Amino acid sequence: MNKNLHRQINLLYFFEFLSNFSIFNSVSILFLLQRGFSLLDFGIAESIFHIVSLTFEIPSGILADLWGRKHVLAASQFCFALSSLAMMFSQSLFGICLSYALCALSYNLMSGSKEALLYDSLQQFDQQTCYLRINSNREFLYELSSIIGSLCSGIAQSIGYLLSYLLHVITSSVCFIFSLFLKEPLIKANKKQLNLFFAMKDQFVLALVFLRTQPAILLIMFTQGIIASVRTLTFFIFSNISRKSTHTIFLSVYYLYFLI
Repeated sequence: MNKNLHRQINLLYFFEFLSNFSIFNSVSILFLLQRGFSLLDFGIAESIFHIVSLTFEIPSGILADLWGRKHVLAASQFCFALSSLAMMFSQSLFGICLSYALCALSYNLMSGSKEALLYDSLQQFDQQTCYLRINSNREFLYELSSIIGSLCSGIAQSIGYLLSYLLHVITSSVCFIFSLFLKEPLIKANKKQLNLFFAMKDQFVLALVFLRTQPAILLIMFTQGIIASVRTLTFFIFSNISRKSTHTIFLSVYYLYFLI
């Protein structure tokens, strides 16, 4: 394998693991409750998160095509750092909602950009056949990072929200720096996609056509939504129970269970 390609893949592996590592995701609701916010406040902030996520999912993908995946990944980590800083210093619901909105935008910017950058990098060196194997390694690092982060949830509860979010600012900053060392593949851009409005229109039409011709995919999406709703409801119930326990091992095992 080409030396430059090998370096690019290793950078993407590192980025995948560290960008997904967070010790506070599983206890974020507990942090808000401990700071005096209510479950209603959390629900409002979570709604803002999903509204932003739904609104910018397609535009963010188009921006990655126009600006380059490398720059979009760097922007995602910048937004992650801002989100954590907003969460650290916000004393009002507006600040919490701003933090959740920035977090959603960060996920939008990352969504699909890493996979596209990996595939284009392989395509540049005629190594597309290695994509499934390398991408599966990347997905493994994603899951491993999530599991380790959930196992550290008890530690996050012990050290408090300020240090937990500060750690995320540091990891996001490191990912931001490393993303700048990624190389944008020399793949010719599609001139038809230079107009953002028409590109979004084309994406919506293609998505509707795909769902109409693949009804099984639509059924899977609805099923996943129902399962996620039940899981979220159970999470709220047990979060209220676990709030009375500060035992590190109990919290770590509990949040690992909900990750799985």
